[in-house]
Amino acid sequence: MTVHLQRAVKGAAAAEVRWLETISRRTVWVDVDESVRRGALSAEASGVIAHAADTAREKVCLS
Repeated sequence: MTVHLQRAVKGAAAAEVRWLETISRRTVWVDVDESVRRGALSAEASGVIAHAADTAREKVCLS
C-alpha cells in the first residue's frame, strides 16, 4: 500500500509512505524530479520534504 503525502502540492518533490517487501517495513520515500526544477528547490518542495521527515520521525517514535 502506498500513501501519498501532500499530493496536492505541485513541484519537484513528491513524498509517500511505501511498504517495502524486501525488508517488510513501511518507509517514507521522497523523490525529487530534476526535470521539474534544477538547482535550489522551491519553498513548496522544501515543505514536502520537511513534512516527509516529520512523518518518518513521528512514526519511528510510535513504533
